[in-house]
Order: sequence, then structure tokens, then C-alpha cells
Amino acid sequence: MPALNPFEMSENALCRKTYSKEMCARSLEILNRTVSIGNHPDRTDAEVDDRIRRIREAAFDVLNQPA
Repeated sequence: MPALNPFEMSENALCRKTYSKEMCARSLEILNRTVSIGNHPDRTDAEVDDRIRRIREAAFDVLNQPA
């Protein structure tokens, strides 16, 4: 069975919108400060602790840089 793609459904043809950066300024501001960090449930406690430590170190480095 093929995957359902809502962007290709004729029922949704009138839902298309065009967004400018000005319309989404607050969202873009938030996204500019956002990171995505992948994780896997098979990580050991030690691996999770190490990842947390490295993320904290990186955040500290970034947030304490002169502008």
C-alpha cells in the first residue's frame, strides 16, 4: 500500500499558502536558537551521561562567546 501524501491529495489543493519571512518572524527567531539532537533507546546510561555532558559543554561555549 503506497504511503498517504497529504500534499498530493486533490482535497487539499486549496490549502496551499505562501509564507514570507516577515509572517513567521517569531517562529524563525525561535528556530534560530533550536537544535535537533538524535537519540537512540539502546544507549547505555554512560553514553547518555556523556552526551548530556558534551551538549552542556557545547551550549556553554556557544552562549559565552562575545557577540
